[in-house]
Amino acid sequence: AASEEATAIYRRLAKANPAAYLPNLATSLNNLSNLLKVLGRVDEAEAIGGEAARLSR
Repeated sequence: AASEEATAIYRRLAKANPAAYLPNLATSLNNLSNLLKVLGRVDEAEAIGGEAARLSR
């Protein structure tokens, strides 16, 4: 899905330049988590949401 693709891109960007892209990765992970929850993939949503929360600190 597009959300998973976007998250993968932000992961690569954040690895290369964390200061610039970690906030975007956190947002992308949060969006993906919300989508997965709507799709009923709750376990995945919780894991990804937790990662987003850790990055947002």
